[in-house]
Amino acid sequence: MKCPHCAYSNPEGVKFCLNCGHEIVDHDENYSIFYLFAHRVDKIPRNERSVEPKFRNIFSRVFRQHSEMEAERLFIVGTGLTTPKIEEVVNTWPKPWLFARVFLIALVAYLGLYLGVSLFENINFIPGLIVVGAFAVPFTTLIFFWEMNAPQNIAIYKIVYVVFIGGILSLLLALVFYDILGNNTNVIVIGICEELAKVIAVIYFVRNLKYRYILNGLLLGAAIGAGFAAFETAGYALRALLSGSFHMLYSTILWRSIFAPGGHVAWAALTGAAVCIVQG
Repeated sequence: MKCPHCAYSNPEGVKFCLNCGHEIVDHDENYSIFYLFAHRVDKIPRNERSVEPKFRNIFSRVFRQHSEMEAERLFIVGTGLTTPKIEEVVNTWPKPWLFARVFLIALVAYLGLYLGVSLFENINFIPGLIVVGAFAVPFTTLIFFWEMNAPQNIAIYKIVYVVFIGGILSLLLALVFYDILGNNTNVIVIGICEELAKVIAVIYFVRNLKYRYILNGLLLGAAIGAGFAAFETAGYALRALLSGSFHMLYSTILWRSIFAPGGHVAWAALTGAAVCIVQG
């Protein structure tokens, strides 16, 4: 342990420098147990953490090998015992990687269901095909936002709750506005109804000052947008199937998945961030 006063190398565990007598402070003592655990699991030295949100920094860990313990560490964040102090994350920019694994798992599951329907012609695979196809990309995008939530103060169970309740709430509100406007099929009117519904749902979930950071607003908004996108895609996929065309079913899932990250998820996330900014 190097003395900060005279740069003398002391043995580990000493409280005072053996050369000059200056007190040596172990900086690890200032960090929470969870932060030290995360530091050891992730194996990223604190002096190598970057606050610059550059593309190469953000995605630099996607193609690296990761252990199951690293994934487990991510899934325990957000509780009263596992939320790091804000001082510990203020100079840290996350480097997400789990979202890519989630997408691969969802893709493998979808391909298996696709084979069950197309190759073996078993209709029992159809519900799973629609659900997995509808949720795969929105949920993957949501995991990315969750990993980017640097304060790590929102647990995954809270996110799942917001996906389901926020997604359903925003869909129901959209139907109410759509009905008020006379069921107008104009795409502009539909867009206004859907976006206004998501705004109200986002305000409801972000109003809690416990989640006061802009990244929290991005995450909660993305959760509502992901739920909205997934449920809506599942509905359109079912409609396509009822029309008697499997080609339309696959096409609907494909194109709506492509546009989901930059559509419902991104817009709802921006709304959540804006609400947090307005709240100060």
